[in-house]
Amino acid sequence: MIYNTKMQILFKIWDRELMNISKVALKGKDKKSKQMLADLNTIRQDVKEALLRAYLFRCGIKYSLAFFQWRARFSDDSNRDELKELF
Repeated sequence: MIYNTKMQILFKIWDRELMNISKVALKGKDKKSKQMLADLNTIRQDVKEALLRAYLFRCGIKYSLAFFQWRARFSDDSNRDELKELF
């Protein structure tokens, strides 16, 4: 359930950023931003979902690693050998 909520939030962020890029592209005469907007609009929904799932997975790994590093450094009762095995 939490995973689905996080995915919904990432989809909303994606759409919001796409709107911001479209505002910049339509206001200015920047061909690069217009081309990037066109490229982003052609991304299929399944590819976008796979990309966001991979991003969410990597975020989980990053924050788990940061937690275990914190635990190894500041927790007196942590088993350092066990934590090294997890890394």
